[in-house]
Amino acid sequence: MAELRRKEYAETRPEVRDDILDRVRWGTLGLVDAEGWPLVRPMNFARVGESVYFHGARKGEKAERAGGPASFVAAEPLAWIPSHWRHPEMACPATTYYRSVMVRGPLRLVEDLSEKASALQKMMEKYQPGGGHAAIAAGDPRYRGPLEAIQVTSLSLAEATTKVKVGQNLEPAARRRVFDALLARAEPGDYETACRMAQADPALAAGAPLLPDQEDGLTFVDRPEQVRAAELKGLLDTTYWAAARPLPAVERLLRGSQVVVAALDGGKLAGFARAVTDGAVHAWIFDVVVDPERRGRGIGHRVMRRLLAHPNLRSVRTVRLDTRDRMTFYERLGFVSIGVKNSAGYQATMMTLKRE
Repeated sequence: MAELRRKEYAETRPEVRDDILDRVRWGTLGLVDAEGWPLVRPMNFARVGESVYFHGARKGEKAERAGGPASFVAAEPLAWIPSHWRHPEMACPATTYYRSVMVRGPLRLVEDLSEKASALQKMMEKYQPGGGHAAIAAGDPRYRGPLEAIQVTSLSLAEATTKVKVGQNLEPAARRRVFDALLARAEPGDYETACRMAQADPALAAGAPLLPDQEDGLTFVDRPEQVRAAELKGLLDTTYWAAARPLPAVERLLRGSQVVVAALDGGKLAGFARAVTDGAVHAWIFDVVVDPERRGRGIGHRVMRRLLAHPNLRSVRTVRLDTRDRMTFYERLGFVSIGVKNSAGYQATMMTLKRE
């Protein structure tokens, strides 16, 4: 494994490496041509165990260079850090925080149909998580021809290097200023970057409403990919407003909501709420729901407290929602009624959060 020059950015935990490779949508594969020139190609990829896999045509650059040296980089940009967060005049402190995995080794040509099928199925799960296709299997006669025709190559992760740059080089006071500024700016990616900073320096999390966290045996999370859409649909099916909502719509609303908070009980979805917001002036809260078998434990209140305290929502001036029969619950959270409207065949009370 190659060593990083900036050792403070080195990350050795395999689970962090795997998380980056599973989240990043594409990377760059580097090869060397016959004249010694670099060939750099953007690639879709998937990780299976201790290897990353690529696919392509039987004839081409990768096929011709199988067995030769290769390198691959998958990078996840987190946030741009402006220079003035650290110096009032100089541009030098401006930088980007990011996570990356760099891999090098011989490019291996995969011939075994079962291994091919496993790699390509993992790729489908990554890029088409909603399914909608027959699972790729070597024993399925429909896939035998395509599996024989397609080329699959792989790189072992034995020489992978993981880098996480989130301000570890800064003095504690400067790191705190950047952390606080990220939470205050609240642009897309800022909250997650602050969470990454707190993972590297747990002292930053003191007093900050960062997720995940735990309370009363529940784990609270706020990344859409941490919520299984099928489980969420199961909860929504118990409500009067979303009982007929199809699974593809649930998948889209998870991806499209700027703030989601979920409570997990033993890994199972116990409660959920989401908000759509411009991050500054307006926000609407939707789909506040608790598993009927787990009601009476204060799960809904805990989810809502975390939703309203989320950095992407806590500075929004006007936060509103509609409800037919839960006015008292929301009043305890600081909401007040502002009117009544007819919505989807029932009468709903419009409520807004009363903030200082």
